[in-house]
Amino acid sequence: MARGTVLIVDSDSELAQIVSSFLNFHGFRVHYTGRVREAVGKLSLQRYSAVLLDPNLDGERGDSVLLAAVDPTGLNSGTPFVVMSESLDYGLPVEAIGPIRSIVQKPFDLEDALAALQGAISGGQAS
Repeated sequence: MARGTVLIVDSDSELAQIVSSFLNFHGFRVHYTGRVREAVGKLSLQRYSAVLLDPNLDGERGDSVLLAAVDPTGLNSGTPFVVMSESLDYGLPVEAIGPIRSIVQKPFDLEDALAALQGAISGGQAS
């Protein structure tokens, strides 16, 4: 039985595949995209348990993905986000910060990412 469905939004497809496999092993269903527009589309079509997001995508900013979760009328309103980033200075607008429950700095240990994800889903603050 799946522990939940997670969306990974990261332009590093190799890292996303590694994280996806690890989360699958731990009982999560995982969807992946490396593009903002596709992520926003996925958030409008399916409810996710959590989203793992690198806000610094190649040539795009992840603000709109976060803002999709802030929209009170959206399907994923209130969905927790775990930010995965090399830099902790990504300049997100204040209104986009609300769904962020944890931050894991790249490179990270997969067990740390799993703990952050589990904490975000359970409502805790595991950073």
